[in-house]
This record gives sequence, structure tokens and C-alpha cells, in this order.
Amino acid sequence: MSKLLNSLAVENNSVFTKSNYTFFTIENTLKVNYIGDEYYSYEVYSITGKLLSEGKMLSKGVVNLGVFKTGIYIVKVVDNAGVNKIKVLIK
Repeated sequence: MSKLLNSLAVENNSVFTKSNYTFFTIENTLKVNYIGDEYYSYEVYSITGKLLSEGKMLSKGVVNLGVFKTGIYIVKVVDNAGVNKIKVLIK
């Protein structure tokens, strides 16, 4: 099932169903508001699989994942439980 969060259409999976994450965009900057206690690394890919952005969520609060044009992207989050992916549509 998909959710529309601000300018972002998000396809849910286990990590992103937690209340620790809210994805949104401001001026084409993809951001995540993170309020959890665990730390995650993230990677953002184009729909063709090209790595566009990567980093770590090391603190609570808003993290900028990158500036992107309108399109579909894949956000991969790696935590202690493994790899989780989410499809992101920026309108």
C-alpha cells in the first residue's frame, strides 16, 4: 500500500511503517525526519540503479538525503536487522 506524505508518494515496508520516520520534500530536497534511537545508513538510487546519494542518520531530527528532480527514486536503509528499500515518487 502507498501513502502520500507532502510531495512524496511512499511505498511502505517494515522500516518505514515505524513512527520514527516521516519523509518529505522542500524545494526538491528529499528529507527524512528521524526520531528513533537506532542509527541507520541510507542510499538513494535512480530508478535505473545509479547511486545518487548516501550517508548516515546519526542523530534525531531532519536529515537531508539530497536534491532531486521530479521522478522515481529508491531509498535503501541499512539497519541492524538488514536492508530495507522504499520507492519514492517526487512530484
